[in-house]
Amino acid sequence: VQIWTSALSLLAVLRRDCNGAARELVEAQERAFEEFLRQDYVVTVALDSAIATLGRRLLRAHSRLKKHQDAGHLAVAVDHNLDALHTWDKENLLPLNGKVLRRDGTPLTICEPPPPVGKQEDMFAAPPGTAASKEFSAAAAASTSTNPAAGENK
Repeated sequence: VQIWTSALSLLAVLRRDCNGAARELVEAQERAFEEFLRQDYVVTVALDSAIATLGRRLLRAHSRLKKHQDAGHLAVAVDHNLDALHTWDKENLLPLNGKVLRRDGTPLTICEPPPPVGKQEDMFAAPPGTAASKEFSAAAAASTSTNPAAGENK
């Protein structure tokens, strides 16, 4: 199994969404993400002019696609005939499931990632004991008590 990603991920994963509020990742979290991308099973694809051009064409062809970053990730999946594009983006990407053709003419599967197997550390969680951690925990508790499904929409 391999994970493919656009080099755009290195730029896009700068902030995390914490109950609707943008928060900067601490340096240790950024390093953990960079280390993850250096694993042997992760393939990082350069965002070259061919991928960027394909992304622009995908933006034009699919009105649901609103963000140029999403178009870049989608272009990588299309150009490299990837089996699936995993995302939690219910607004822009998930509605395109089966509607975008890969380079080989096969409809691209766009779906949510499968649940993790075994115990996995959340590299984007606020470090324990920090103000951000306490804030995040309080926000998570508040959202859980008012909306049990709050954890589903990333």
